[in-house]
Amino acid sequence: MKPLSISVLVGGVFHANRMMRALLASGHDARLYTTYPKSKIRGVPPDRIQSFLWPEIRSRLLSRMDRQNLGDVLKIKSLGRSAATALKKRSDPPDIIIAWSSFGLEA
Repeated sequence: MKPLSISVLVGGVFHANRMMRALLASGHDARLYTTYPKSKIRGVPPDRIQSFLWPEIRSRLLSRMDRQNLGDVLKIKSLGRSAATALKKRSDPPDIIIAWSSFGLEA
């Protein structure tokens, strides 16, 4: 089977690090787009991760101000837009996009 180009979009990590390790071990060209810092994602080569930190920071600040719902909505939309922009810049668009719960609507 031909290796696939796969983009994984997730706010935070959840179990995306495990999925990424499995995809890479299977020979696929997988890339992770997340709101977490690369240093917090274990077992995935940093060159396979693109971090967008601002949505996570803003979400956590709004949560501390008792505005968690607003923070979550802004995080979802912001990551979706940032990932969509990054994907458009790639010369080789992915074959598959795997996105957690609304994080990939814009992509």
